[in-house]
Amino acid sequence: MVLTSAGTAHLHGGSLDEALAFFKRAIRLSPGHTFVPMTGIAHVQMCLGHYEECLDCAARSLAENPNFDVTHWMLIAGNAHLGRLDAAKRALFRVCPRDTR
Repeated sequence: MVLTSAGTAHLHGGSLDEALAFFKRAIRLSPGHTFVPMTGIAHVQMCLGHYEECLDCAARSLAENPNFDVTHWMLIAGNAHLGRLDAAKRALFRVCPRDTR
């Protein structure tokens, strides 16, 4: 948890290499609980413009926990950047379902 928080702080501060190192270390030290740091890595990849890598990491995170909204944010953004608007919309509607009234 501390390593993931440190990664997030570095990510938000713009220190992407440091953020990536913290997220990877968190995964190594706690392999059974990787969805949060894996989503952090997806976010770093997004910031670097590596959209396919972002989507790969987000998919790995989603496989572990399909209910972590932040992962869906990465799927929305990564797919949108790649022009895959239908996939981006599907991810968006998982987080914000349409009103069906």
